[in-house]
Amino acid sequence: TGFEPGSDPLPVDAARLYRQGCDGGDARGCTNLGVLHEKGLGMDPDPVEAARLYRQGCDGGDAGGCTNLGVLHENGLGMDPDPVEAMRLYRTACDAADGRGCHYLAINLAEGIGVPADAASAAPLYAKACRLGIADACARAAVVDPE
Repeated sequence: TGFEPGSDPLPVDAARLYRQGCDGGDARGCTNLGVLHEKGLGMDPDPVEAARLYRQGCDGGDAGGCTNLGVLHENGLGMDPDPVEAMRLYRTACDAADGRGCHYLAINLAEGIGVPADAASAAPLYAKACRLGIADACARAAVVDPE
C-alpha cells in the first residue's frame, strides 16, 4: 500500500518531528520535511514549500537538500526550470559526497543539460557516484569507461 496525500497519520507525525528538528537547526530535518511537502505525504503536495525547505537544508549543510533542490530546479517544480542552477546544486551536493548529486551531475554533463555535453568529465562523476552507492551510476561508468 502506498501513501495517499493527507491520509496516513505516520507522515503527519514525521512532519511534526522533522519541523521540530528543522526549527532547531537540523538541516537533515529540513530536507526530510521538504520531501513530505514535495510528495504530499501527510499533507497536500507543495513544491514551493519543498523548495524552501530544501534550500534551508542545503544551506545548513545537508547535501541531500542540495540534490533535491536541484531536481526541482531542473524539472521546474514550484519554480521556472533552471538547469544551470540545478547543475550548481548537484555540484555542491557531489562535492559533499552525495551520490545522487554526483549521479545527476554526471548525467547532465553527459547529455548536455544546463552545460555543453562533456562525456569525459562525466566519467569520473559516474565512478564517484558508484563508489557512493548509486548502482545505476556503476552501470553508466562501465559504459563510459569500460576498463
